[in-house]
Amino acid sequence: MGSTYIHTIIYIKNRTYNSIINKTLYKALTNKKPEIGYIKIIGLLAYILVLKETRKSSKLFEKGNKGILLGFKLANNFLIYIPNKNQVISTKNIIIKEDL
Repeated sequence: MGSTYIHTIIYIKNRTYNSIINKTLYKALTNKKPEIGYIKIIGLLAYILVLKETRKSSKLFEKGNKGILLGFKLANNFLIYIPNKNQVISTKNIIIKEDL
């Protein structure tokens, strides 16, 4: 999990303004303005949605798994740690609780 945090720090740092080159490192490498609207605070509570196709037919089956936001993989792809499964999942299908 430590390498996930390092990857996230580098991911955010590459999208942060650098006064030496007068742009972000991402823009210097790709010549595109980085998208940052999806970036959230690390450590927030998140729920990974279980798609209807994979969910069991019972109404009592969980619609989501509780997790913690660890970082970002690609644009709009989040890395979520699920404590009860001791697993890190990369997904777009999440709800992030920012108001706690």
